[in-house]
Amino acid sequence: MSSGATTVFYSRCKPCGVDAIEIARSGPCVFIGYTMAKAGVDKTPGDVRPWMVDVTCSDEDWALHRAAQERRHPQHTQNRNLARRVKPGAIVMVPRPSHGVVYCGRVTIQFRVAYDQARSDRFIELYEAHRGRPLNGGEVNWVQGEVCQGWDVDEFVPIPVPQIPAWIRRSLFGRSTYGVIRADIHAGDPHQVLSALMEAPSFAKRDWTLDPVAVRARLMETVTPDIFEHLVVALLQLEQPELAWLNVGGSGDGGVDGIGVDDSGAVAGLLQCKWSYWGEAVFSAKPQSTPARTYLATLHGSGSAKGADLVLDSAWVVSSILKHHASLPLARTLRIGPSPLAAASDARAA
Repeated sequence: MSSGATTVFYSRCKPCGVDAIEIARSGPCVFIGYTMAKAGVDKTPGDVRPWMVDVTCSDEDWALHRAAQERRHPQHTQNRNLARRVKPGAIVMVPRPSHGVVYCGRVTIQFRVAYDQARSDRFIELYEAHRGRPLNGGEVNWVQGEVCQGWDVDEFVPIPVPQIPAWIRRSLFGRSTYGVIRADIHAGDPHQVLSALMEAPSFAKRDWTLDPVAVRARLMETVTPDIFEHLVVALLQLEQPELAWLNVGGSGDGGVDGIGVDDSGAVAGLLQCKWSYWGEAVFSAKPQSTPARTYLATLHGSGSAKGADLVLDSAWVVSSILKHHASLPLARTLRIGPSPLAAASDARAA
């Protein structure tokens, strides 16, 4: 297969903020919004194809359409790039954590602008219910166009959210309407991973383990960057009970994800977490007067780090989890520790 056939991408299927998963599943199909209208063509309700630009048109036609736009939306070019990239055989993901699953399916046709009256009418119903008012005549055409450009899918396989590896899952729950999932140099090819999951989508039971190799594998499968920050802060708190460690990661955090303070309130530790570390400088803005020890925690990376006093690599994370598993809720989630049945049996024997 070509690279386009092995593409993995996601689409929220929530055009205009309206949950249209039932339309996608009944197709089955997947669609993207941000329709582009041809200049000088009336957008009448009904068949959208006379007035909607097919973003896979020739470069010459595209240039003419773009030149005629009064307002050029950057999403139009992004639609074109995605439509030209995705080929039959590509895997699309539609995340629905409220259902407990991510719906995954294989694209069966090239991108197309299509019109299905039943689909458009149903989306108008959903839109009006979501907005709490009926659409006026001038709104109907562009609203129905939101579900008329995309791809057909063979079938949607619901995969439990915990089954989707963290390095894939972390891209699904941001603000973007859609996006491409790229291969990870450490974790592998998303198309191969998802193909295997689609063959056996049921939740895989995990046995309890104290094996460091298994623990590391479960971290890679489950822990997203946000979870990783909270995990490392919890481990540092257990390792350094004399300090109070707080998670402070978020917008405007200046690159600091955790702070450890002593009983006087003085900062004694600064933590930065990177799911993958590629050798870039860290703590570049640390004031010279700050005596705090600086830590860089990473799941992918080791050795020294520019600006960090100590690197907490995956080996440290794994060993610390094994050391403190009884105090970590995440360890129970990942089934890290001795089997409760075995522990109960040992207790009875004692």
